[in-house]
Amino acid sequence: MSDWQKLSAEERARRDASIAKVWPELQELPTKLPLNSQKLPTALLSDRELEITSSTAPELLAALKAQPRKYSVEEVTRAFLRRAAVAHKAVRTPFESPKPNQE
Repeated sequence: MSDWQKLSAEERARRDASIAKVWPELQELPTKLPLNSQKLPTALLSDRELEITSSTAPELLAALKAQPRKYSVEEVTRAFLRRAAVAHKAVRTPFESPKPNQE
């Protein structure tokens, strides 16, 4: 295995381990992804998560300020983390930005 293949495999494993920490756990992606995956979140996220992640910043602020609150801060954070995890699983990006000590 070449150096770049080894590095790529390590980064994919790190990414997968990070995604595995998302709670509640994401269901598996379809084995054959559509060419246009914009609607993929609708199959993997709850209606409430889709509502939150489709909201504008002013809408979210109003919902968080409302009494009683429409959403909790934790719920909003988890919804966006889950949506980001879906994107990372679908795109299968092998790398993040290089670490500062790498060239």
